[in-house]
Amino acid sequence: MSKGEPAMPRGCDGFAGSCIERTRLWLATMLLWSAAPVLGADVFTEFLARYEAAPAAEHALLLDSFIETQRKGGGLPIIAEDGSVVFLYRAEQAEKDVRLIGDFVTTSRFNIYWEPRGKPMTCSGALCYSRQRFETDARLDYMFLVDGAKVVDPLNPRTLMSGAGDGLANELSMPAHRAVPETLPRTSIPTGTINKVEQSWADPAVRVYLPANYNSANRYPVVYTADGIGWLEQMQLPVVLDNLIAEGSILPVIAVMIDSDKDRRAWYYYNEDYLRYLARVIEHIDSTYSTSRRREDRLHIGSSAGGRAALFAASERPDWFGNAALFSAALDGPISYFQPLLTKAKRAAPLRLWISAGTYEGVIYDEAKVAARVFRNAKQPVREVYVHQGHSFGAWRELSVDMLRFFFGKQRADCKARRPVNGCSTSVPEP
Repeated sequence: MSKGEPAMPRGCDGFAGSCIERTRLWLATMLLWSAAPVLGADVFTEFLARYEAAPAAEHALLLDSFIETQRKGGGLPIIAEDGSVVFLYRAEQAEKDVRLIGDFVTTSRFNIYWEPRGKPMTCSGALCYSRQRFETDARLDYMFLVDGAKVVDPLNPRTLMSGAGDGLANELSMPAHRAVPETLPRTSIPTGTINKVEQSWADPAVRVYLPANYNSANRYPVVYTADGIGWLEQMQLPVVLDNLIAEGSILPVIAVMIDSDKDRRAWYYYNEDYLRYLARVIEHIDSTYSTSRRREDRLHIGSSAGGRAALFAASERPDWFGNAALFSAALDGPISYFQPLLTKAKRAAPLRLWISAGTYEGVIYDEAKVAARVFRNAKQPVREVYVHQGHSFGAWRELSVDMLRFFFGKQRADCKARRPVNGCSTSVPEP
């Protein structure tokens, strides 16, 4: 008997009349066990046929055995190389309605929030399932809706906080999607420190990341973020910075993570109060830490409404920021608003832009491509990165690695080391 193989029922030879029912279940389990290495829709189709043909009394044991087999063989949901996926929920006796919700079921193309009714799942006894198909490199957030209540998939241990899903959700990672190792904490590298600005005016809260081996004799580029607590806790920006700095992929930088006001939408909606607060923060950072005050060494990043704020700040104060990164930016306005950035007479120098969006984000994805085209036509340097993902903290965490390398990568680090008289090039690497 191979390791992990289901044991023959005790006292049975597989054919004795008194053992026939237990042996029948054992044979079904053996079939499932032997099929474990074969992942995808076919193995579920075969199981479903056996499940539906079996007496109702056998369903629970068959289902539990199948679930255990898949856990050992490839995990759940069941994912095939061709992009087909089977979501599986093991129901208890009381459930009346089980549905699937996630990045792939949004309210509309104009709204990234999940459709509250979701997609109905097919249920047969304790088995509830839904067949879907996605791009082979997609990474998506999802949950179940059970009798109107959100439920994290108990069969999938991969979880994360979801902004669009409003809480803890599960992660679906397709076969061609590759995890980004720089987003994971490493214990063998020096780590930076995080200090909260303890000033009476510092509301919303401001936290400052200083790179490992910070030295006041140096001048550091500075990254400013909207939604600071999100970049600290959900996108884990300090972890990403620690890893990239330690491996020499980027220059050491300072990161200033600024929280939003209580009314987040108003705070980031082309708000002059945001600019005034940002001016106070920049003044404090430059007077407290050893920063470069050159516009090309300052970067404002933001996601969703925070991306709008980043572009707004760079547009209104080009003397502050020479760089902006827009993660799934909800621009909520005509691109003509940013005319100061598109008119040579009104801009201090080119604004380097990094723009990303997910194909599951509807109009945000459409607007990202329009904005990139408009800025590129105006001879502004732009890098675009689009992924088969949704409006997700997980997506932004992964994409932050590419973004940071774009702005502070090895090419620019080598230039900084040479300290040329005319400064470092702002040319854009090939996407």
